[in-house]
Amino acid sequence: MIKDHGIDYERGKFQDKLNDGSLTLERTRGLIESIIRQGVTLGRFAMHDLTAGDAKVYVRVHMTALIDLISGETFNYQTIPETLILDADRLALMNKSFRGLVGNISIAVAATQGLTSGAKRADKCAEKKQMLSELYDYLAEDTGFDIELTLTEIGNMLDAIGIFAGDDLR
Repeated sequence: MIKDHGIDYERGKFQDKLNDGSLTLERTRGLIESIIRQGVTLGRFAMHDLTAGDAKVYVRVHMTALIDLISGETFNYQTIPETLILDADRLALMNKSFRGLVGNISIAVAATQGLTSGAKRADKCAEKKQMLSELYDYLAEDTGFDIELTLTEIGNMLDAIGIFAGDDLR
């Protein structure tokens, strides 16, 4: 019951702010227009479906906008659409988690693909270790994922497949 009234209350306060001009929908409209423009250009959405009011297309536009916020390179509280302000912290956490996951996957792919080819040659191994080290540093700066845990996991994986047994990847 409180949940329903809370939603009504927030909706009313939001509408009051729109009515008195203290809040606009400028960023929300900008994001939606950008997603529609991009979607029509790439053939994801048909303009005639949008103008006809096809609800499925509107849901796809909305989902694409959320995916863009979550998977974007950076998350900026200053540019979040007004309609999502109450969800900003949760979206920022999702964005950080997504980038961390992509980073970990990149490291795993680089470790298994790049290091396994020609791993017996010492010069190539050193070069590939340096490349991975730089990738770790870049990802740690931006995503804040646990670099030591990742290094340990990658090291264990490499030990298991017989590459750099016992070596420290740093």
